[in-house]
Amino acid sequence: MRIARTTYYDANVTNIVASNGSGTGAIIPVFTRDQEIVLKIHSYNGYPAVSNFADVVSWKADIGSVGRNSLVQATNTAFNIHADWSACNTAAGRVCFRGSLDAAVLDSDIGTSVYKTYFCTVTGTDSGGLSSPLMNIPMTIINIVNPETGMSSSSSGDSSASSDDSSQGSSASSASSESSSQGSSGSSSSGGSSLSSSSQTE
Repeated sequence: MRIARTTYYDANVTNIVASNGSGTGAIIPVFTRDQEIVLKIHSYNGYPAVSNFADVVSWKADIGSVGRNSLVQATNTAFNIHADWSACNTAAGRVCFRGSLDAAVLDSDIGTSVYKTYFCTVTGTDSGGLSSPLMNIPMTIINIVNPETGMSSSSSGDSSASSDDSSQGSSASSASSESSSQGSSGSSSSGGSSLSSSSQTE
């Protein structure tokens, strides 16, 4: 089962925003290590003007820490699958992709941290072959830790995961400045966001 989360991004502020375009109340997507995920993105060029990605012919997403190599990638075939999001429409700024957080390199990077905040960089390539980063979205990944040993568990299950967007939230108030500065904060530490249950509608 893939775990879906929805986020809102405004290219004018190079950061996630709330569903009403406000910088206050923006929600960082939260996933758990080892999950199969879908990230659904509403993109704006100055809310409420939506982004138009009709000229993008190839997509890629890289999830990793600021200033470090990508830990998880999603390639073009993982993007904009209507079975994942029927409302997906690149010309209207609605982009989605699926990916896997079941990766040894991600397990190693999280280590024994309870959670870490990473950044998902979405890149688009146009018909002329020009590639450009279109979005840089903060993303919190919760670890699976054995409470008796304090060590990262090898279990691939996650009984606490939700299969929809209703439990996605963590407050983005402390991460907003991280995303907008994009290379200077180095926010791979486990204190990058405050985890709290919130909800969003698409």
